[in-house]
Amino acid sequence: MEINKILQADYLDLIYDNRNKNYGGYELRKHYERRAAKALGLMLSLLVLAGSIPCLMDNHEKSTVAFNPKTIIDAVMTEVTLPEKIIPPPAQPAKTHNASVAKTFQNPEPVIAKDNNVIKPDPPKPDDLKGAIAGPVTNPGNDGLNVAKDPTPPSGPAGDGGGDPNGKIGGTDTKEVIAIGTDVPPEYPGGMAALLEYLQRNIRYPNEARENQIQGRVVVRFVVNKEGKIEGAEVQKGIGYGCDKEALRVVNAMKTWKPGQVKGKAVKAYYTLPITFRLD
Repeated sequence: MEINKILQADYLDLIYDNRNKNYGGYELRKHYERRAAKALGLMLSLLVLAGSIPCLMDNHEKSTVAFNPKTIIDAVMTEVTLPEKIIPPPAQPAKTHNASVAKTFQNPEPVIAKDNNVIKPDPPKPDDLKGAIAGPVTNPGNDGLNVAKDPTPPSGPAGDGGGDPNGKIGGTDTKEVIAIGTDVPPEYPGGMAALLEYLQRNIRYPNEARENQIQGRVVVRFVVNKEGKIEGAEVQKGIGYGCDKEALRVVNAMKTWKPGQVKGKAVKAYYTLPITFRLD
């Protein structure tokens, strides 16, 4: 290469002097910067395009949503009138009737005690038992049907008891009713004295009650049927610790009674028997 051209020549011309410049290496080096600038510009353009695609799509979707004026609902506040609260009139008290109480004679309470401490009460007089039924208290009654629960005599004649005039008591056919009041009450053979003696002889103080010093009264209610058999014995009031079971056992083991009578005919009748367990 001539000397005056050396100062103006590119470094590539110096390297490839007297060499084949048509070789690919010269061409690549000669135009490298221009190709690099094109490549960088293309890359930046692609990046800008890629970043703008989501924004373009979002704007497109928003522009395609149709506005429907029918979807707008106006809320209108209206005045609501509540119904007037109706206060029902006070209930009228039901018409009351005098209690229907039968003549009731209190059962002597059998006392379970040691043999040397047994006190035999005097048996009731026949006049006291005439037309009376056994119960927890003594009450002259008012010719009613129910066992007296309170010794206070009723103030007047028995009420109608809620029955009807067609042979029913309290709405139940009298043929199926277990009599509460009878003309002749059920009776243990030998009378009350024999009943007390039977109970004192046969009842055994339960060990559990004795160990826990349990005392008290067990009230047993049962039915004496037309044949004098004991039915449906149940404890109305108990004290537990084996005393209730012992009272039921002895009552169910009793022999045949004399059935109660109404107008000379044997009927099923209730009988209430209190039994006192006492430690001496």
